[in-house]
Amino acid sequence: MRFSVMLKMLILSASVLLILSGCGSEQNENGSEALPQPAENGASQAEDSAAEADSEEEHSEPVTLTLFPWNPFPQHEVEMFIQQHLEKKYPHISVELLDMPRNDLQNLIVSGNPPDLIAAAASFLSQFADMDLLEDITPYVKKHNLDLSRFDQRYFEYDWLYNDPSLYGLPYSVPFGALYYNMDIFDRFGVEYPPDGMTWDEVIDLARQLTRTDEGIDFKGFVVDINRVLLPLGQAYIDPETHEATVSSNPLFRDAYSIYQRIVSIPGNEQSGGRVAIFLRGEAAMMAHIQQFNDNFKKATEEGLRWNVAQYPSFEEPKNTYLDYNPHIMIPTKVSKNKDAAIQVLDVLTSVEAQMDVSRQGHLTSLSDPAVLEVFGENLSYLEGIDVQRIFKSHPSTPITRTEYNAMVQSIIFNEAAAMLESGTDVNTVVREINERINLKIAEAKNQ
Repeated sequence: MRFSVMLKMLILSASVLLILSGCGSEQNENGSEALPQPAENGASQAEDSAAEADSEEEHSEPVTLTLFPWNPFPQHEVEMFIQQHLEKKYPHISVELLDMPRNDLQNLIVSGNPPDLIAAAASFLSQFADMDLLEDITPYVKKHNLDLSRFDQRYFEYDWLYNDPSLYGLPYSVPFGALYYNMDIFDRFGVEYPPDGMTWDEVIDLARQLTRTDEGIDFKGFVVDINRVLLPLGQAYIDPETHEATVSSNPLFRDAYSIYQRIVSIPGNEQSGGRVAIFLRGEAAMMAHIQQFNDNFKKATEEGLRWNVAQYPSFEEPKNTYLDYNPHIMIPTKVSKNKDAAIQVLDVLTSVEAQMDVSRQGHLTSLSDPAVLEVFGENLSYLEGIDVQRIFKSHPSTPITRTEYNAMVQSIIFNEAAAMLESGTDVNTVVREINERINLKIAEAKNQ
């Protein structure tokens, strides 16, 4: 018995010495560290197993990520699109929604509590760059083996920051546009419902027929924001090379401004107040707008609003476009202490399984899989009878080439131009003055 015990001890000691002798770092001929040789000893396998165990232990530690909704991302969609899918794949991760206005983001940063994630349209990236919140996530995407081939590849073909090809987030939905129309108003005045493929000119002609007062109620034929007319053009309003405004040199801007002025110049069709609110009150026959499949439309439908959708109004060129391609993206912030977990949230949110839920809720998927689009709107009972597939006869226009000055002049090209056009200022004057104001704003910024 004593010999047997001693023999076992000798064998164990020899095994330990062999393992220890294999742990020393060897170098190959060029002086770099040699790769482990698992066939000769079991050390590297043991180390790998230990590393995997440590990794699993680390990943099993609960972590809560904060999400700032720069663009709307309600709590029930956090649960539906993110949390329920995290529980299946990464149960240690949870997401807390910071339900607060945009202005509070800067306050969070100053107070030392920046969010881990931001949900926003890609066009806002320049603002987050100014806040020093962006970091190229390409290394993390590679580390976690995220499959980018599942996405609509247009997102990766465009620099969302001027001359910066870095990847700062991944798209989870894409805004779309539609021509919404009130069936009761059309029926009231004996006008046929709008067909697909209408041009802006044809919509204006239809609006003239439907703008009238009846039984003391003022009905507007067509309501639209000026940016919903301009964005389908897909035209840059600042030259990316010269940083000069292109409004006066590109005739398409004049055409779009002219269309908007003709709309608001129809007697009784003045565009004051929120367009969506006017439509939901049953006071507008038609509205061109981004997606509105939300609680406000649900409530109005349940209260008796009879509506449907048609294809978005089109220019002769570019034809069949709605808005610009400006996807909503999820952005892991540079200052987050949980970047790996943040990337895993992106992985889950952009999975086919989660995107099926995104599509069923009436959001346009960021993936290229046609099966995801086929379930669009299925969860929304108030869309029964709404032919949503008419929307997709149009597509987003080409993303405009952005510069570092785009954000600061948007109010000029949209709001200030709209005010001038609504006041009756002739289009040529509007084009000239807007062009001058943009150039002056850029010059001021360069001199600061």
